[in-house]
Amino acid sequence: MSIFTFRAISQEEEDFVFELQIRSNQTFYDLHKCFQKELKYDESQMASFYLTNNEWEKEKEINLFDMFDDNHNGNGLLKMEDTILEDKLTHEKSKILYVHDFFYERALFIELVSINELEINTYSPECMRLEGKIPTQVLMPESIPSDISDILNGDKDDEDELYFESLDDLDI
Repeated sequence: MSIFTFRAISQEEEDFVFELQIRSNQTFYDLHKCFQKELKYDESQMASFYLTNNEWEKEKEINLFDMFDDNHNGNGLLKMEDTILEDKLTHEKSKILYVHDFFYERALFIELVSINELEINTYSPECMRLEGKIPTQVLMPESIPSDISDILNGDKDDEDELYFESLDDLDI
């Protein structure tokens, strides 16, 4: 068994960095609960993880709740509670998104920065670093800027900054 170290950043809050360690045999639900607890997010809100390619393009969703009844097979959708981290994240630099605001498609960019052997006394999950302003979980109508396209689409001049190969490429 291994210990995974993840680093999360936000496109909205430049100084936000969140690093945590979690055992590789834990679930995406355990990872979700760690995000909820450490970022003090409202547990009643929906969230999903997305496995991504190296350009952060979504490939496979891992849902918080079962989105189908027993008469449907879910079309291969994965549920956080049933999906083991090491089954989907097999190498360092694996990338995932944590969508915490579905209405505005706001997410945290998360990278598996290291895989190490589990030490006997290692507590997991454990927050290793939490710096900067924590991104608001869900934008409320009164907190939305008059031009929301800046948040959702980014400025065209900043487009290249959204495509980084690794979180190591960023100065954090």
